[in-house]
Amino acid sequence: MIRTAEMADAPAMKHIAAQAYDKYVDQLDQPPLPLLHDYDEVARAGNTYVLTIRQQVVGMVTFLSYPDHLLLRNLAVLPAYQRQGLGRMLVDFVEAEARRRNLTEVRLWTREEMSDNIRYYQDLGYSLTKKAVVDGCGRVYFCKTLQNANGDAGHRVLSEPIAPSRRQTKPQRAAKNAGEGQSKARQRG
Repeated sequence: MIRTAEMADAPAMKHIAAQAYDKYVDQLDQPPLPLLHDYDEVARAGNTYVLTIRQQVVGMVTFLSYPDHLLLRNLAVLPAYQRQGLGRMLVDFVEAEARRRNLTEVRLWTREEMSDNIRYYQDLGYSLTKKAVVDGCGRVYFCKTLQNANGDAGHRVLSEPIAPSRRQTKPQRAAKNAGEGQSKARQRG
């Protein structure tokens, strides 16, 4: 059963995030964002839904609503329940919610290093739309265009190839920002 997360679910959601993202911790310079969330706040926000089996919370999905799309922010399933179609069930739930709200797109991003997530979303019909570096982390952005009221469906596709992102370390970004500040100061002077 999928239902809106409640405050009592916060410890289970934190546990799911810790278990589901643990395999990435050693691969990344910075921890995955879901490991940093305050799950009391996540539950309070009302944008997270949990998947329960025999009253146990085994998965969760968080999404945000925008005027033209839903943004899938977090999808996690306990490792013992993965590869059973439960993640797909949660993604289907998000897509159905987008249609219910008359939205025709679901967007998301994942970390560039999480190659299994990239393959997973591509297998679900999501198209890679861009790569970017945000806060020193390589992100890969996806979008899926959903069937609209006329029965039309499609995918948003880039017209040109995507160049690999160029990750910068904090010292590199600081040096670049300092150089830009000096250039602007010279232009004003």
